[in-house]
Amino acid sequence: MTIFLSTVILASLFLVSGLAFCFEGFKIPAFRFLRSQAAALVLVPLAGAWFLWILYNLTEADFGQYKYILMAIFGGAGLLSFKYLPDFLSVRGLSVLMILSLREFLNSAYMVDEAYKFLFVLDCYILVVAFVYFGCLPYRMRDLFEWIFEKSARRKMVAAVFLLEAVSLFAVSLTY
Repeated sequence: MTIFLSTVILASLFLVSGLAFCFEGFKIPAFRFLRSQAAALVLVPLAGAWFLWILYNLTEADFGQYKYILMAIFGGAGLLSFKYLPDFLSVRGLSVLMILSLREFLNSAYMVDEAYKFLFVLDCYILVVAFVYFGCLPYRMRDLFEWIFEKSARRKMVAAVFLLEAVSLFAVSLTY
């Protein structure tokens, strides 16, 4: 994947998020997603399969001699999460998928000598920290949504920030 494509995909995610927050009606689906079993049944296996694929492709220098043991441990943990951690499982699945996606985005920016890639890389690292936080404490996403949707001005501010970030990233992608 190229840095241009990574930047455009991230900008598109910001654009979709910003447009979603523009509408007052987004509150209901946003809160439904947090505990959605249907979303969990899609996101967690997808994230688990992607992570197991990464483990399968480990080299000897990266604990490759233990890759099957690691795959069994993490695969089992993924399956057991449906039984023992069913609450907010969709948030955890989204968090893992986003972290793995951001890993690919950051790999595309590695060793690229572009002056304007700073904004893209900074956004990626901020999102990594945010999704690690939400993956560990998924109920905090509910708390964040409650805070955002408490006042219409906050929802509009979040939408404006996401849309501004999308426009900025689209502009940066044209410089590569």
